[in-house]
Amino acid sequence: MDSVNRSKYRFSIILGAVVLLCLLYYNAVGEPASQLSTRTVEGLQSLGKQYTVWKPFIPTPRKNHEWYKSQCFLGAFSEDIESFVLVELPTWSSSDIPECKELYNRFSILYNIKHRPIDDIENISHGKQNNSVIHVSSPLTFEHAVYNVEATRTPKVIDSDIFKWVDKVSNETAKNCDFCSVNTQTAIDEFGRSENSSSARLSNTFKLEKWHTIVVTRTHHPTNISKDAFIRLLESTLPWIRMVAAKDPDYIFPNMIWDTLHHAGASQMHPHIQIMVSPDHYYGFAEQLRSAAQSYHNHVDENYFNDVLETHEALGLVTHYHDAVAISIITGKTDLEVLLLSYTPGEALYKLLYYTITTLHQNFYEPCHSVGMAWPPVVGGQRAAQARIPAIIRVAARGDCDSTVSDFTARELYQIVLRKYSPWEIAHSIRNTITKEEKGS
Repeated sequence: MDSVNRSKYRFSIILGAVVLLCLLYYNAVGEPASQLSTRTVEGLQSLGKQYTVWKPFIPTPRKNHEWYKSQCFLGAFSEDIESFVLVELPTWSSSDIPECKELYNRFSILYNIKHRPIDDIENISHGKQNNSVIHVSSPLTFEHAVYNVEATRTPKVIDSDIFKWVDKVSNETAKNCDFCSVNTQTAIDEFGRSENSSSARLSNTFKLEKWHTIVVTRTHHPTNISKDAFIRLLESTLPWIRMVAAKDPDYIFPNMIWDTLHHAGASQMHPHIQIMVSPDHYYGFAEQLRSAAQSYHNHVDENYFNDVLETHEALGLVTHYHDAVAISIITGKTDLEVLLLSYTPGEALYKLLYYTITTLHQNFYEPCHSVGMAWPPVVGGQRAAQARIPAIIRVAARGDCDSTVSDFTARELYQIVLRKYSPWEIAHSIRNTITKEEKGS
């Protein structure tokens, strides 16, 4: 073979190799990109199929705080976040009592707690002092709260006149309030408008979901809502959810939000709850908890919500009200935050939310707050039974209402939450509110 032919031969070999590589690349990367997308979508869509049936949520703990205090903590419990980490937690971890050991092991799965001393600092007001921070994180939900120990022990500066400001803003906004004239200023969906003496249901003009509605109070003031009107407002969420399930059986996951005052994100000053029903899964925090609960079930074979309740009961952070509980959770998304649970939504849960919000008003002077709610499916069937959550409510104070500074920064959105309030202070305040309100009713 002469040199010219050899060159042509080598060129043909190289060209063939290049073509072959291109074809292989096209088959491996090019065309299967669409196949990969399809597989990815199918994989994501099948995530819900990974959900299984859990043990049911039971709102009554196995033992009460007094039992845990005497048996697991040797009769001493300070209700101080630093003492809990340095004294009570080690005592609990070394207990030989089977129930104490078992719950401590579950607590260690649910939460990571770290104590980190801070170097001495000079404080103009208090002189030289030691301080420390407590990091509490959840490896299941990825929520991460940091307690500044001195901040939890320092009396808070409150604005006792804040509700005068709320009254003023309420009066100013009542003049041009669409929700005050539901029959002439609001839209309706195919189910029509439902009204009673306490609330009305109307359609959302700018929907976020196929099934999206709003229930509003009859009165305009954002915080002066009677207990009865408050309960009726929450009760009015269920009939519409049931109508949606009957009309469109794929839509079984109810999601609700309620922001109070503009600083908390409310688009209208008038009290209103937005309800959306989704077909695939819950939104946001509820699906986050549901996914965490499934992971917990896979590894522990227990109901996540039962053990969150039990561990907080051991710490004395649970308020019981009939078949509902309010938990002053040790980690979360904001500073002042409470988790409410019940097997199904009902009057006890609604009243407990009323008492919790009343506590934010009367004890902490926090009229701005955000509420996220998720109900279990109102229908039966396999999809409803898989990963069935209890009725969940999370309520969080949103900080200084008349401030131009947001309570949410990059830190809260993307990193950690700084907590200045002791969870025991919150729990005791809710209990005191219930005692006071029930005695007066």
